[in-house]
Amino acid sequence: MLESRGTVINTSSVANRLFGHVELDDLEQEKDYKPRKAYGDSKLEQILFTEEFDRRYRSHSATSTAFHPGTVASGFSSAPGSAMHVVYSTPLRHLFLTSPKKGARTLVFLAGGTPGADYPTGKYFERCKVARPHRQAADGALALGLWNRSVAMLES
Repeated sequence: MLESRGTVINTSSVANRLFGHVELDDLEQEKDYKPRKAYGDSKLEQILFTEEFDRRYRSHSATSTAFHPGTVASGFSSAPGSAMHVVYSTPLRHLFLTSPKKGARTLVFLAGGTPGADYPTGKYFERCKVARPHRQAADGALALGLWNRSVAMLES
């Protein structure tokens, strides 16, 4: 990654703001697992990793960015019993969901641009603009703690 001066583009979600709240002492949610919170946490954690990766490696010309594609009309969450089943699996999806082509716009913008010149790195984007993630995303100590805890979990 460092040799190629690459960019990591993480697909996150607005769920980071709606359902996420990272607790370093319970990353596996053993205390009180809820699917929506787990999803929101994972998307918030992606943003925290995005920021920490960018902080660590931007000086080596390797960058990271995260984005929300929108609520895209796909097979995501269409399984019976899921909270969004009705929206994703019926004709109503055309009223509430965006097309895959529109959902890809921010990804195409980021992938086609020059990090640091065409857009700021280490940020979370919606609709090709820097967006506001969950307030925890601004916590550099939490990002560092998550990074270190993740490394420790991988090494054990």
